Amino acid sequence: MKRTCVLALLIAVACGPKDSVIDVSKIIKEKYEIKVVDERTAGSLSLDSLLEIKSIVKMETTSDPNSLLVDFSKVIIVDSTMIVLDGTFSGLKVFDKKGRFIKLIGSIGQGPGEYIGLNDFEVKHDTIRALTKNQQLIEYDLHGNYLDTKRIDMFAWNFASTKSGYVFFRNYNVESKDGASFNLITTDRKFNILSSGAPFFERAEDVPTFGYTGFLSSENDEIMFSEAFSSYVCTFEGDSLYRKYIIDFGANKKPDDLTLAEIHTKGLDPAHLDTRIFEIKDLVFFKYFIAPRLSLGIFDKKSKIFYPSSKFNTESYLSSILSTPNARIDSNTFIVILPLDLILYLQKDEKYMKLVKEQNQELYTIVSGYTSNDNPLVITFSILE
Repeated sequence: MKRTCVLALLIAVACGPKDSVIDVSKIIKEKYEIKVVDERTAGSLSLDSLLEIKSIVKMETTSDPNSLLVDFSKVIIVDSTMIVLDGTFSGLKVFDKKGRFIKLIGSIGQGPGEYIGLNDFEVKHDTIRALTKNQQLIEYDLHGNYLDTKRIDMFAWNFASTKSGYVFFRNYNVESKDGASFNLITTDRKFNILSSGAPFFERAEDVPTFGYTGFLSSENDEIMFSEAFSSYVCTFEGDSLYRKYIIDFGANKKPDDLTLAEIHTKGLDPAHLDTRIFEIKDLVFFKYFIAPRLSLGIFDKKSKIFYPSSKFNTESYLSSILSTPNARIDSNTFIVILPLDLILYLQKDEKYMKLVKEQNQELYTIVSGYTSNDNPLVITFSILE
């Protein structure tokens, strides 16, 4: 039976005759309901029966200060290299599959191919596109050579290119001249706005005016989107959003009778998704917040069972190092990058280090030798058949 989405309030931006609101009234193509309400009824999971580690690579630090990774926020694998967006130093850094530092793409500055900071990037059709903090898209080839700079008339946190243009996402809203607010924008190749809206809010006063959560991400040409405190994760096609996942937070969700401004004033922190969702095979990985902690969840689309991290087998060392995957290598393999602060924290945990020593001597040796001047670890996982 065909089921249609509930049409939420969409707020148009008056930008010309082609403008329209983003359409969320399409028929649901796929819908999976993920219940994270009661962990007592959730499934228990032995990670050792689900995943195995294929490789552990320590990312290199050299005499070149650009090799240091402090605040990586996105990774894309291109052939045998990893391109990493470092948020603190705001650069695109390239490492090979053995963790050796190759180069910095572009540099800090205001000349051709330079930037004062980056928010996001993508790699498509042999072109690297970097979204700058000062409203530009800079293009490089796969060798890091500068190609072009394009000016855009908006500030955005995330973006993705489509067949006909781009999709941009802000984690806050800006009022247009007619007083409308919006945070999701589609444009043509020349950055003319085609449609815009804040798709999931039923009242204008609920549209966020400052950064909460929400994300726009692209994986294997599928664009995924979720709004702040929304229960939905959607896939983007053309100018339409299709609700793909419904996340049921139960009583922990945003209260229906409170606006976001009231929630902020009261100091409340409702349940919400973290910054992205990752699909591989029949598994969906995502982090979510239910006060007072941030947790990892795994949803099996085939069995429709949700596994919260509280139900992972704690006798496996994997339970402390598994996180939302950073990038896909192939249909069965993905990488997780362990940040330095987590490695140093685990290093001091005697009980955990004893467990690692018993179960993975290679990881134990690497983690034991870590210092505060080192780079993160790249762990490659494979899904067991």
